[in-house]
Amino acid sequence: MRRLAALLVPLILALSGCADKEALKASFGANQPVNAIAGEREPDEGAVGAHKNISMQCSVSVLPLVASAIEEYESRFGSIVDFMAVGRETSIEAVLSGECDFAVFSGGDAIDGLNVHKIGFDGIKLIAHKDSGIDNITAEEIVELFTGQELEINSQAFNLVVLDKQSPVRQIFEEVFPVSSKVNGRMQSMIPADALVFGTDAEVVAAVASDINAIGFIGIGSDSLPVKALTIDGASFEDADGYAAKRAVVLVHMDEKAEPAGEFMDFLNGEGNDIFVHNGFLPLS
Repeated sequence: MRRLAALLVPLILALSGCADKEALKASFGANQPVNAIAGEREPDEGAVGAHKNISMQCSVSVLPLVASAIEEYESRFGSIVDFMAVGRETSIEAVLSGECDFAVFSGGDAIDGLNVHKIGFDGIKLIAHKDSGIDNITAEEIVELFTGQELEINSQAFNLVVLDKQSPVRQIFEEVFPVSSKVNGRMQSMIPADALVFGTDAEVVAAVASDINAIGFIGIGSDSLPVKALTIDGASFEDADGYAAKRAVVLVHMDEKAEPAGEFMDFLNGEGNDIFVHNGFLPLS
């Protein structure tokens, strides 16, 4: 059982009380961001693991990945992982202050005082109908299309298919490409109101597969077999470098926390590899 200290979803949702792992997963789902989520529980009698109690923080964009990984890690090794999903900077501060053992988030090469390890990738695939007339799109064209400035490429008019605003993948898309603007001091999406909006990557893929003039985006690790993934500025999402819509997912820790962090990384980059793909991320290999 996990006692939720806080579970806050943007706008209205605020939940607290008792919930098990399945209830916790159902409460945010694979495409719903959570502003803060923390867990505390007693270790199981006789639990086996080098580190029975681990604390970590993560950014909201990697929450589906982290939640799935923790569930499997605890089940496999009997460890207890207390975690909180907050902002990237808050996670870094928590590691530096010793508030948690390590943190996972997108981006960040060198961070003063911390060991930084690349564990996978998040990002976006731009997808089109398999019989569409385009195979490549530029970053500039993406911005023009998804802000309504231009809805044609090579004389082909496109219908936009997007994920809803609560999706972490939508958040990544709007972080990678400048499709938002500041209105009255707040950032607002400029994606046209007539774009088709869906809640999951699978629904976006199905919508694009059914319309030869559709174009949309999904998580970089999501299955796009019924449609085709476009190259961006000539680079494929599978390329090591040059793909504009891919970011490293990193795990950071202090020197003294190398052992628990290393065990969790070994799990993610070994038997936990499938967790990346299942949640729309790319593993290192």
